[in-house]
Amino acid sequence: MITNNLLGKEFHLNRKIMISPPKVSILFPVYQTADFLKEAVDSILSQTFEDFELIVLNDCSPDNAEEILDEYDDSRIVRYRGTQNFGLGNVLNVGLSMAKGEYIARMDSDDISLPNRLQFQVDYLDAHPEYDLVSVGMREFGDGSALHFYDNET
Repeated sequence: MITNNLLGKEFHLNRKIMISPPKVSILFPVYQTADFLKEAVDSILSQTFEDFELIVLNDCSPDNAEEILDEYDDSRIVRYRGTQNFGLGNVLNVGLSMAKGEYIARMDSDDISLPNRLQFQVDYLDAHPEYDLVSVGMREFGDGSALHFYDNET
C-alpha cells in the first residue's frame, strides 16, 4: 500500500508487481455501484483476452465497495482509493497516469462486458493501426429505465 499526494489530495495505491507491461489497461472508476460491482469485476476477469491490468479507481465511494474489492486476489488488479471524492474526470486522469498498457479501455463499475470484448477490440486495433478508438455495442439490462443499443453481430 502506497500513500501519496496527487492533485492536492491524499490517496492510497495498491499495485502488485507485474513482470511485463500489459497490452491493455482498463480504467474502472467506482462510485456508489456496490450492488453491481462484483458482477462487473467478474466480467472483466473472465475475459478471453487476459493480457490486461484492471485499474480500479475507487473515488471515495461511501458504500461497501472496498469490502467487495478485498475479496479479489488477482495480480491483474491495481487498486486506487481516494480519501475524498475527486469526480469522474479527475479520477480517470489519475488512472491514465497509472496505466502501463499499450491500449486504454474504459469500463464502468455498473456494466458487464461480454467475455470476448477485449479480444475483439485488441484484434481490431492491431489489424487497423490507422484507428485510435473503438467501441462496442450495448445491451439493456436491469430495471429498463435506460435505453442502450447493442449490435448483435459482434
